[in-house]
Amino acid sequence: MSRKIKILLIVIVAALVATLAYYVPVWVSAPQPEVVPPVAPVPEKEQVTPAPQPAASAELVPTPRPPTPEVEALLQQAQAGDAVAQFNVARCYALGEGVDASREEFFRWCRMAAEQGVPQAQYTLGCCYRDGVGVTQDAALAEEWLGKAKAQGYPAAE
Repeated sequence: MSRKIKILLIVIVAALVATLAYYVPVWVSAPQPEVVPPVAPVPEKEQVTPAPQPAASAELVPTPRPPTPEVEALLQQAQAGDAVAQFNVARCYALGEGVDASREEFFRWCRMAAEQGVPQAQYTLGCCYRDGVGVTQDAALAEEWLGKAKAQGYPAAE
């Protein structure tokens, strides 16, 4: 080996030894975890009965979050029959904006808007029937709603 390589190896080994010399005392002197003696069993008459568990079939259902004030105002307009508001409520349920996402509520509000002639809602409803989103797939109804959107000149239905 050449002299330069030997010097380089010596420097590397010295660096490793110095690193180990620094850390080994820390490892050796590190506090050891305290050993806790096992707990003696509770006598039979003092044992506490565990709390009853819910039935296996009972599911924990999360509490739905209430609509935000903005969505609440939109819901009032939609319930009053405003077709654009109905489609916007459907969009909120589809994206979970201001309310918990729900495919069924999305479909319900989208159908209301589509029945009032909103072309984007008609197209979206046709896609729901075609893809089975919030409803069972139905090719005939999909074609019907997509056709209504196309008849109104909705670009995506072309």
